[in-house]
Amino acid sequence: MSVKLFPATVLALSIALSGCTTSINSEDIMAHRVNYLLDVTQYQDAQWFDASIHSVEPFKIRFDDGIRASGVRLSVEGSKNTVIYFGGAPYRDQKSDVDILGQFALLGLNVITVRNRSIDSHGNWPTLTQLKEDSEMVYQAARQKYRNEFLILHGTAVSSFWVSKMAAERDDVDALVLEGGITTFEEFAEEKNHLAWLREKLDLKQKVDVDSELTSLNNYKSLELFEGPMLVLAAQQDSLVPSGLANKLYDASPSMKKAVKVVNYADEKDLMMRDDALAAYMQFVQTYGWKDL
Repeated sequence: MSVKLFPATVLALSIALSGCTTSINSEDIMAHRVNYLLDVTQYQDAQWFDASIHSVEPFKIRFDDGIRASGVRLSVEGSKNTVIYFGGAPYRDQKSDVDILGQFALLGLNVITVRNRSIDSHGNWPTLTQLKEDSEMVYQAARQKYRNEFLILHGTAVSSFWVSKMAAERDDVDALVLEGGITTFEEFAEEKNHLAWLREKLDLKQKVDVDSELTSLNNYKSLELFEGPMLVLAAQQDSLVPSGLANKLYDASPSMKKAVKVVNYADEKDLMMRDDALAAYMQFVQTYGWKDL
């Protein structure tokens, strides 16, 4: 699923000022446009694509309210390890999707990614509840279609809340990867230097209050219920999500099958392009994934 936190995706900001506080709400985080249509040919034309071992096909889904979303499934010959990739805020929506899928292909991993819903015909943006339900339906469709594969839920930034929640509530999530994940929005808001994308709207000298819809998102509560394999990835120079949250996410899980990697000199734009991140991912899958890898 596709879009990256935050500057390019923020469409509307509704900031309420009261006394010595500044408020941040879900629209500040979640509003976005889906600008780039998915087309399997853009993957087939990529330099990394090798038709002798790679194949790409559409992955389409219809949500309960009738909205249709389209994505792609990249398959690597012989692989039984499949990443269901959810991007940032709420999902990455940029042309580098092709490069990111290429990184998974380099690791010998299948990957599914789906374009998220955008603004509807009535001018309404998706709600947090819709986005969470959409993510669950994508996972359910993938699990039903690929019953005999090791499915890895990969959530980036805000999407880390959706995948962690699914891992906590389901017994068929094989593994979890959190990339630039957030613990809670209260802790995120405490790091005001990471709110620079809202600097023109927020008075960062004031206390930043988070509305109740965002405070309901809590990865501590979700992760304490998941004991399966988990990898936490973070970029040391992430300008949006504090890299220090990575170790907090790691500590929140009771799993005995977990790892954390903070990649030095990397930022949120190139984390999955870095050799250290790929090495950590490969070691994680080799240790806990499908043993025929």
